[in-house]
Amino acid sequence: LTRLPPNIPTSVRYLQLEVNLISEITDGMFSTFKNLKYLLISSNNISKIGRHGFKGLNSLHSLDISDNPLTIDVLEQSVFGVAGEYLPYLRVLRLDSMDFAMRESSLQGLRKVPLAFLTLDQNEKMCDLPDGAFSGLVLQNVSISAGNCKSLNAKAFINATIDHLFLAANNLHLLPDFHLYNETVSFRKSLRGLYLDDNDIYALPKEMFQGFDSLYFLEVSKNHLRTIDDGFLDALPSLQFLLLSSNIIEVLSNDSFKGMALKTLDLRRNLFSTELESEVFRNAGQIEHIYFSSDYRNYYEIPIPDVFKNISTLKTLWIERTTRFHTLPNNSFQ
Repeated sequence: LTRLPPNIPTSVRYLQLEVNLISEITDGMFSTFKNLKYLLISSNNISKIGRHGFKGLNSLHSLDISDNPLTIDVLEQSVFGVAGEYLPYLRVLRLDSMDFAMRESSLQGLRKVPLAFLTLDQNEKMCDLPDGAFSGLVLQNVSISAGNCKSLNAKAFINATIDHLFLAANNLHLLPDFHLYNETVSFRKSLRGLYLDDNDIYALPKEMFQGFDSLYFLEVSKNHLRTIDDGFLDALPSLQFLLLSSNIIEVLSNDSFKGMALKTLDLRRNLFSTELESEVFRNAGQIEHIYFSSDYRNYYEIPIPDVFKNISTLKTLWIERTTRFHTLPNNSFQ
């Protein structure tokens, strides 16, 4: 398709125009679709959008214009800048697989809509977000994944409120240094989920997590972690889900999980090579789900009765490729 097909019922609620050859969204192009809630127009050849291109879409909930050759000038004029006027109920905005660079004020127009989910995946220019890019925004989910970012500007999140931040499938070596800037306090206090899977992270220094008082879900799977710093969880009083699978962790000490309030801990597919210390979970009175497995080349010993003796809340224990025990004493899980 090179243009919007005629005779589409005006009562349509879901309009899917993906993978076509539409090159422009003209003023009022969708104005007759008063009930439209989902507009998917990704993977076309759209380079122009009229300032009034989305006029009339007062019911629109989700807009996907990913994978189109749009510049930031066009997006500011026809999407971000008019969102409050033409897209008052917009909840989901997908801008993936694009090549625009953000300006400090680009997203400010989105403060006028109840946007919940903003995706900016597969765009290497997001690695250089300007200071204050998300300032004043209140968002449930932001995704900046698969952009080959080796670092990310922590000051882009000054005065932002975000529930869940997805930074998966980049090349990050460390968590962005949010803790160095007082202006990121509101962001750190608001964040509840942080997704860092499939990066190149080699350490989790506890000082980098200062101020993340509400963080309850942290995924750092598929990275290069070798150890867990003692007292790492002291800075994360609300953390309940910690996913560390597919790393190269070799050793856990009795203080690796000191101070944790975890419910779920995933340590599958690591390189454990030594016997697990007997009191590694001595302060884990609330944990409910533990998952262990080792890299196929390594087996390590778990002193079962000692390791789990203080855990009365355990509901799931997954152990594979880890130990050569043949029997379990009667008191193993008391």
